[in-house]
Amino acid sequence: MEELRSGSRESRRARGTVSRGQCRILHLNIWQFSSEQSLVSWRPVEEAKWRAVPKLGPEWMCKWSVDERGYWVVLTDGCALWGEARSASSIQDKAEEWASCIEAEVQKLSSLVLQDLGQMSVKAHWQGREQVVLHVSSTLMDLAYRWEFDMKRLCDELVC
Repeated sequence: MEELRSGSRESRRARGTVSRGQCRILHLNIWQFSSEQSLVSWRPVEEAKWRAVPKLGPEWMCKWSVDERGYWVVLTDGCALWGEARSASSIQDKAEEWASCIEAEVQKLSSLVLQDLGQMSVKAHWQGREQVVLHVSSTLMDLAYRWEFDMKRLCDELVC
């Protein structure tokens, strides 16, 4: 923790760490979030690296985890957390909306889309502080696509 407090805010960002206000969310406990009537373990996200989302502003960070079951993504402004979990079948269905010929494995497809979250044009549509929908537009295999991340506010009690 001391390493996070040393150096300027910019140097911490450059090292892949976050500002002091975000220190409280670096170590997520094992927590769960209800998505589509089932509880999904967010444990894989705990170890993920925080990444800047510069298109939303300097304070915005996200981290994610991807495996054969789908992806989990967490977004923060340093004061609150929002998250989305998407199953492998949901990812395939979404991919088929913009290109029925896409047969990439879920992990590879998810990783490409999540990387675009920090690098491409991201637009945020707020519904109070309880929900934010992020719209990402990019190309994949020379096909234009749009992806929506439906981020729901996560309870503060879930963060240690």
